[in-house]
Amino acid sequence: MWAYLYFRTKKIEETDKITKFMENSKEQEILEKLTWQYWIYINNENDIKRAKKDKNDYFIEYYTKNKGRGDWKASWIEFEEEDLKLLKVKNDDDAMEKVFSLVTSLCCKLNEKFDMWYLKSSCALSWDYFSEKQINKITDNWQRFSWVS
Repeated sequence: MWAYLYFRTKKIEETDKITKFMENSKEQEILEKLTWQYWIYINNENDIKRAKKDKNDYFIEYYTKNKGRGDWKASWIEFEEEDLKLLKVKNDDDAMEKVFSLVTSLCCKLNEKFDMWYLKSSCALSWDYFSEKQINKITDNWQRFSWVS
């Protein structure tokens, strides 16, 4: 089963700023360097432009409708030997903990700068993935928890 952390911004006009902020974060930089690239993603204007360039009506509609919504896949994470070196850990369990810490840190930084909300439908917001402490940090003690996608 796949488990995702779903999020959105209430201020759609800030989506491209959020994208740039994430691209420039040290957390995202590390997540992108992992073999399977576990970066955090938010639908943005570039997606819409690419779909228009490709003349793909389905994705034009999809990205327009979902601009400002994002996700991070929390399940089926695997590591290669070079990932352990990059993360400066000795085993997969430590690597997993490090990745979840990076995601938590980036979410907290996004919360400080932008009006971010985390969706109830996020399977990753169960204690099977993030710790209770991490969930509280990400959702700002459930103050940024949304029932609406």
